[in-house]
Amino acid sequence: MAGCQRKLLGPIQVLLLSVLFIYTLGNYDYGEYEADEEDEEYEYEKEEEYDYENEEEYGYDDSINILNGINCEDGFIIPLWPGTDDLSIGDRVGRGLLYTLVLLYLMLGIAIYLNKMMESMETMTSLMKRTSVPDPETGKTQVIIVKIWNQTVANMFMVLGSSSPLIFLCIIEIFAKGFNAGDLGPNTVIGSSAFNLLVVVGVIISSVPRGQVRKVKNLWALVLIAAWSLLLYPWLFCMISLVSYGEVHTWEALVTLVLFVLILISITAVSATTGNIPKHEAAITEYKANFQLYKLVLEKMCTQYQGISDNALLEKVANCGVCRRPKSWAYYITQATNKIAGRCVLQGLDTSACMKKENEATTTFNKNGEDVAETKIVKSDLDEELKSKVDSILLKANSGGTCNTNIWIQQFKTLVSLEHLGGCTPGNLIIHILTWPWKLLAALIPPAALLGGFAAFIMSSIAIFLLTFVLCDIAGQLGCFILCKDILTGFILLSIGLNIPNLVAAKIAAAEEESADLPLICLLAGNCFITSLGFGLSWLLGSIYWEAQGHSFNIPVGSLGFCITSFFFLGLIAFIVLYSRRRCSGGELGGNLGCKVFTTIVFFLLWVILVVCISMEAYGYINSVL
Repeated sequence: MAGCQRKLLGPIQVLLLSVLFIYTLGNYDYGEYEADEEDEEYEYEKEEEYDYENEEEYGYDDSINILNGINCEDGFIIPLWPGTDDLSIGDRVGRGLLYTLVLLYLMLGIAIYLNKMMESMETMTSLMKRTSVPDPETGKTQVIIVKIWNQTVANMFMVLGSSSPLIFLCIIEIFAKGFNAGDLGPNTVIGSSAFNLLVVVGVIISSVPRGQVRKVKNLWALVLIAAWSLLLYPWLFCMISLVSYGEVHTWEALVTLVLFVLILISITAVSATTGNIPKHEAAITEYKANFQLYKLVLEKMCTQYQGISDNALLEKVANCGVCRRPKSWAYYITQATNKIAGRCVLQGLDTSACMKKENEATTTFNKNGEDVAETKIVKSDLDEELKSKVDSILLKANSGGTCNTNIWIQQFKTLVSLEHLGGCTPGNLIIHILTWPWKLLAALIPPAALLGGFAAFIMSSIAIFLLTFVLCDIAGQLGCFILCKDILTGFILLSIGLNIPNLVAAKIAAAEEESADLPLICLLAGNCFITSLGFGLSWLLGSIYWEAQGHSFNIPVGSLGFCITSFFFLGLIAFIVLYSRRRCSGGELGGNLGCKVFTTIVFFLLWVILVVCISMEAYGYINSVL
C-alpha cells in the first residue's frame, strides 16, 4: 500500500496543479464580453431585429430569471407543461420529480431496445463459414468452421452500436433547436467520456476478483487511444475558440469526421495485428472453443431428447442461446441490459456444466507461464460422424438464415410468464410490471435469429432514435422546473443514465475476461467515437444549413470550452494513473486490495472535482469567459 502510494504521488501532485490551473483559467478575464455601454447599446439595437432563437448569436444569456425557470421552451415533439411562470417550490419539486421519473423510464426503454440491437449485432457478426487451415502439428490441411467477421472489427462495430443513443442525441438536438447549437448534446458527450474514463474505469479496477490482475496485452492499442484522446479534445477547443472564435465552418466539421475515420481504422488495425497469434492458429483456437462447446451441448441434448431428428436438434441448439467464443462486447452489453431489465435469461439448456467441461478439456500453457489457448485439436476422442454433425450444426446455427417464427412467438409468451425473471418474487413482479410496456414494444421487433439479425438491427435503431427524440425534449424541459441548466443535465444526469449499460458490461467483462483488453479498449475507444461523431455530424448539419443561407454556425464558447479544457487535464491525469498501475499492481485492473481501493478513490475524486468545477462555472461561481 505504501509503495503504491509513493508511485502514485507524482500523479496526485499533477492533479493538484491541474485543479489550480482550471481555477485560474476559470477566473481569468479574457475581456471578450465586457458589459460596457457600447455592447449594451448594440444588444438593444439588435433586440427587435432578431427573434428569440437567434438571440444566442448576439450574446443571449439563458439564465434570464431564475424564478421563471431556465430554458423553458417547447420541445420538438413534447410541448412544455404550461404555467411555468412564478411556480411555487412545491410545484417545482412535483413537476421536477415527475419529469425525472419520465426521463429515467425513457432511459430504461432505450436500454431494452439496446438489448435487441446488441443481440442483432452479435448475430450479424457471428456468421460462420468453412475454411481450410494447416494443422500446426502435422502440417496437413483440415476444414474448420470460423467466423466471417474479424473479432476486433466486430467489437468496434458493436462499440459504435452501443454508443448510438449519444450520437443520436447530438443530431436530434440540432434539429430540435432549429439548427442552432445547444448545450445538451455536446455536454452529454463530454460527460459520458468523463463518466466512462473516471467512474467506469474506477469501478472495474476494483471489480477484478481478489488476488487477480488483468493486464492489457495489446498495450499499443491503449496507447493509441490515449494519443487520439489527447489530440481530439485540443482540436475541439481550437476549433471553437482559436480557428474561428464562436463559429464552426463546414470544413472544420469535416476534419472532425475525418478524425473519426482515422481513429476507427487505426485502433482496429493495431488491435487486430499487434501482439496476436498467427491467423491460422487463431482460427483453430476459435474453432476448438466453439466445437467443444457445441459438441457438449449436442451430447446433452441428444441424451435429454431421445430419437430427436437433425432438423429438430438444430432448432433446439439455435434456441438454447449458446454463446460463441470468444465473447464479444455485444455479449456483455446484452448481459448488462438483461440485468437492467430484470431478466434472468433461462436458456433452453443449462450450459454451465458444459462450460466447466470445456474449461477442463482445454489445456493452457506457454513458456512464460501465461494462459493461452492450446491450438492443437484433440481428435482421439472424436468420431468423424459426430464431428460432421457438430460442424453442420455449428455452421447452420450461425448462418443467419433462420426463419423460424416460433422464436418470434416465444418473445410474446415471455411477457405473460415470470420464468425469464428467475422466479415469482415481489421484486421480480415489480420489475416485470415496470418494464412490461417496453418489453411488449420490443417484442414487435423480429428476433435476432431471423434474417441474420438485419431486420432486428434496423428496427431497434429506429426505435432508439425515436425514443431519443422524446428524451431530448424531456431532458431540456426538466431544467425549467428544477432550475438546472442543460449543461449540467447533460453532463451529469444523461451521461450517467445512458452509460449504465457500459458500466455493468465493463464490470462483468473485467471479472470474466483473462485480460483487460476488451473492457478498457472498448470503453475508451467508444469515448473517441462518440466525441468525433457526436460533434462532427451535428456541427456539420448546423454549418451546412447556416452557410447555405449566407450565415455562420455559432457556438457558445464559454462553458463548452471550459468543460473541454477541464476534462482534458483531468483525463490526462487519469491516463497517467492507469498506466502507472502496471508498475504498482502488475496490470491496469485488479491487483492487491490496497492499490485497487486507492486508485479507485483517485478516479472517483477526479470525476467529483470535474463535476464541481463545471457546476460552479455554469452558475457563475467561476467566471469563465473564453
